[in-house]
Amino acid sequence: MDPDELQSLEYDVALSFAGEDRDYVSKVAAALRSLNVEVYYDEFDSLNLWGKDLYVYLDEIYRKKARYCVLFLSAHYAAKAWTNHERRSAQARAFSSNQEYILPARFDSTEIPGILPTVGYIDLADLSPEAFAEIILRKIGKGAKGPSTQGNDPDAEGPPALTIRVPVGKNKDYGTQFVEEQLPRIVKRALSEGSAPAVVFIDIDDLTLINKTFGRNVGDAVIDAVYEIVRRRSLGKAKYKGRCGEDTFYSVLFDADRVLKYCERIRTDVNTYPWNAVTPKLHVSCTIGYAALKSDEEPHEWLARAILGMLDGKRQGRATIRSGPRFSGMRFQRKPALESRPPSKPRKGILYHPEVPPQHARFSLRLFFS
Repeated sequence: MDPDELQSLEYDVALSFAGEDRDYVSKVAAALRSLNVEVYYDEFDSLNLWGKDLYVYLDEIYRKKARYCVLFLSAHYAAKAWTNHERRSAQARAFSSNQEYILPARFDSTEIPGILPTVGYIDLADLSPEAFAEIILRKIGKGAKGPSTQGNDPDAEGPPALTIRVPVGKNKDYGTQFVEEQLPRIVKRALSEGSAPAVVFIDIDDLTLINKTFGRNVGDAVIDAVYEIVRRRSLGKAKYKGRCGEDTFYSVLFDADRVLKYCERIRTDVNTYPWNAVTPKLHVSCTIGYAALKSDEEPHEWLARAILGMLDGKRQGRATIRSGPRFSGMRFQRKPALESRPPSKPRKGILYHPEVPPQHARFSLRLFFS
C-alpha cells in the first residue's frame, strides 16, 4: 500500500483471537486504546456488529481495514471456525501486499495452517497484556500511518501525515495540547506545500443537561458515540481528528472545498444515531464551527475563528453549522506573553468578532471552553 492508502485505513491494528483467550486480549485492547492506538476489538464494535452479515463484515475488517493484524495463536484459535475465517482474510491481504501485515503472538506452540515456523512471533507465556501492548505500539510506530513516538518533530522531512503520531484518541488533554502547540506548525508547513486546510470544531449540545438528566454514564456513552462518528466520517478526509474539550472534538481537512458537506454529514449522523438504544428519551445534537485557513493567516487566528463560529452557532440554537468570522479580534505572538496586555486598537473597516475574550495575547483552547 502507498502512504495515502495507509493513511485512509480505519485501524492501526486488528486483533484476531479465540473466545477462550479473551481475558488476556481484552486487556491488550484496553491498553492500546489508552495509548491512542486505533484498534479493532470486537467488543469495541458491538453496535456495528448488530445485524451485520458477519462473514462479509469481518472479512472486510481483517483484509482491508487495518494496517496490521495481530493473531493470538493457541489450540483454541486453531479449533474455531471464526478465527480461521479471520486468519484466511488476513492471509489474503498479506499475500497481495509487499509489506508486513500479520503479526503472530503465541499462547502455545499449536501449529496453525499458513503460519510457517520460520515466521517471527511473540511468546506471550511470560508477557503481561500491558507489556505486549507496548510492543505493538513500537511495531506500528515504524510505518507510514504513525511513526515512532520518538520522531515527534512536526518540522521533519516528509508530508505531515508521516512525521507525527496523530493523537486521534479521546484523551482531551492530549488533544488540547496537540491543537494548541503542534497543529499550527504542521499546518504552516502544509500551506507551504500548496494544501488548503480547513479546521472544524464539533461541540455536543447540552452535555451538562444530559449528565444531570440521565447520569454521567450516559454522558460518557454520548461522548464515545460522537467520537466514533467523527472518527468514521473523517476516514480518508481528515488527517487529524480527536477530542480537545470536555464535549468538543476537532478535525482538520486538507480540502477546504468539502468542509461544509463534511460538517453536514456529521450533524446528520449525530441527529440520526439510535440514541434510544443508549437510554429511552435521549436525543443528542451537535453544533459545528469551521474556518478555512487564509494564505497570510496566523494559524492560531485560524483556530480562533473556527471556535468563534461554533460559539456563534451555540447562541443561535442547537444543531447549527457556522463558518467563523473574517477576523477574530485577538492578537497572537510566537512566545507566551509574560503579562496580559490590552488588545490593540481595531483597524477601521475590518470585521472583528464582538465577543473576543479580552486582554489575551496567547491562543488557548481553555480560554474558549472554560
